[in-house]
Amino acid sequence: MKNIFKYGLFIAFVALTAVNFTSCEKDEGGGIPEIQYVRITRPDAADSTFTGTHTGTTIAIIGKNLSNVQKVFINDQQVSFNPNMNTDHSVIVTIPSEENGFILTNFDPDLKPEIRVETSHGNATYHFDVYYPSPEIKEAVAEVYPAQTGGKINVSGRNFVDLKRVYFTNVNPFPAVDEEVPSTAVEITVPTANWEKNIESHRYLDVMTKKYITESTLWFNLPDLPRVDDIYSGYLVIEGPDALASIKFSTLPPPTITALSSDMPIPGATLVITGKDFIEVESVNINNGEFVILPEEMTVTSSSISFVMPAKPGKTCTLSITALGGTVTMEGFYPYETLVTNMDRSNPDPAGDDLFWSWSAVPYKESPEVNSDGICAVYSGKPGLWWWEPILNAYHFSTTSLPSFDIIPANTPVSKLELVWECYIEKFDPGLIFNVSFPKIQTNETEVDLSHNMSGSGRIQGNWHAITVPFTSVGISAATYEDFINTAWDSNDDRGIMWRVYNTDAAATPEVQLYIDNVRIRVVE
Repeated sequence: MKNIFKYGLFIAFVALTAVNFTSCEKDEGGGIPEIQYVRITRPDAADSTFTGTHTGTTIAIIGKNLSNVQKVFINDQQVSFNPNMNTDHSVIVTIPSEENGFILTNFDPDLKPEIRVETSHGNATYHFDVYYPSPEIKEAVAEVYPAQTGGKINVSGRNFVDLKRVYFTNVNPFPAVDEEVPSTAVEITVPTANWEKNIESHRYLDVMTKKYITESTLWFNLPDLPRVDDIYSGYLVIEGPDALASIKFSTLPPPTITALSSDMPIPGATLVITGKDFIEVESVNINNGEFVILPEEMTVTSSSISFVMPAKPGKTCTLSITALGGTVTMEGFYPYETLVTNMDRSNPDPAGDDLFWSWSAVPYKESPEVNSDGICAVYSGKPGLWWWEPILNAYHFSTTSLPSFDIIPANTPVSKLELVWECYIEKFDPGLIFNVSFPKIQTNETEVDLSHNMSGSGRIQGNWHAITVPFTSVGISAATYEDFINTAWDSNDDRGIMWRVYNTDAAATPEVQLYIDNVRIRVVE
């Protein structure tokens, strides 16, 4: 009887164990796997679900019966995962970057936009898009202005790959904090059938984002837009899968100035104005009519105007451009008040201000015959090696020669100040370097790249152009303009600016022939 009882207990134990094992096996994913949704892995965003994202994103695939995962595919491409983090309810994976060979469905139509999880007990799929980088608009230009309904519009930018919509609106999609927003949005959509795209003209890897960027163009015929006085002004918007790009658009836009090759060009030098919407330019007006440059005297593209500066204006003034779309005016052209020196004192008083001295160089010389602006400094000859007979010029003067606090407020941060001068390069052989310093407050000199001017374009050989050097790059530690003056200019022996030309090649004898004029301090807005 006792044995029968023991045997019965054993059978019950086996049965109970079998039930528990079956239950455990079911809990561990014995059922058909199912993907319910996808979310990002941050705990604070656990409720944030989505059906698409960008490469490089770590995602959590949430569902049921997801244990014992063997493989995970995204866009039909196998991706790695950590099996130690695989549970019955989730799988965590990182979408690979294009740099690592991941292919987007936009570039291979045979790939399926889905996630596929393969387990030991079945497979689960879920529609999921891996987005292309967000679109960006550089410019939108009409083939003919004023742009009429049906006229062709050319939009250039990046990543016009997977677009949802292109439309015009009177509401800025990215308004400024204090910008007044219309209460009613009027949106005019460009039909998809009207698009003509060229999305693979140039494709390259962005080393920062590890994503491929595609230079793109988009053409379409202008839809019928609401106009005032026959002109529409609003915003063109391109909508990608998860982001918008927009740009101001007008059927007759006014001109815009973005940069000058110099704000104090030497007479006889070529001034280049960069901007946009230079459409049928009528004139460039300097100092309210002191000089008027007519179309036949200038070279014009939609984004640049160039002409020879006829003479110096009589005072700091305005520069205006009048085009078909209106007039744009820039203040502060030829800022005489910011001049430190124009080099025009050929015989300075050694005991006073404006002392200019040199070593192995001619301190003053008339400007090149093609240009005329009085006296300038010249660097001419064959510089020696480093400290052995470099070509050196220094300009010493007192604080009275600097812009007053009425022109540059005392509390202006040094980070907003630039040293600017006009430079004429006739010869500057390889192996030479050009340095600038403020000797009073610097132990080291700073090399200046003569290949950049105010508009950011390359070196202009044989023409005056403006060189800019941020105060911060010259090693000035002062916090404000007032601190700079008190630190840099309180000693008659050391105050001033020093320029040197060195030879770095002992086996060569390179030559230099360059000029400096109109040294000034500029405030960066």
